[in-house]
Amino acid sequence: MTTWAPRWLEEDYAWAAAYLRWQAGQCPACRLQLSDTTAMRDGEPVHSYKVPPPRRCQACDELIKVQHAHSKKGSVREGALLWHIEQTS
Repeated sequence: MTTWAPRWLEEDYAWAAAYLRWQAGQCPACRLQLSDTTAMRDGEPVHSYKVPPPRRCQACDELIKVQHAHSKKGSVREGALLWHIEQTS
């Protein structure tokens, strides 16, 4: 008979279940917890939120520019191309 230690302990299952509950409680759009974002007190929201101005990822911006220029050339099956970004400085 062969015996072995289990790959997952009860504590591992408990952490995994807690993580799944946390994920299930997230708003699909903003990823904040719905228990916070939908909380009401006396008919008013409990929390207030602000959205700061967006920041631009310079790496993604460069990638989008290159992809746009490449697609104007009429490449075949654009969706199959694998792109990567290299930092130059």
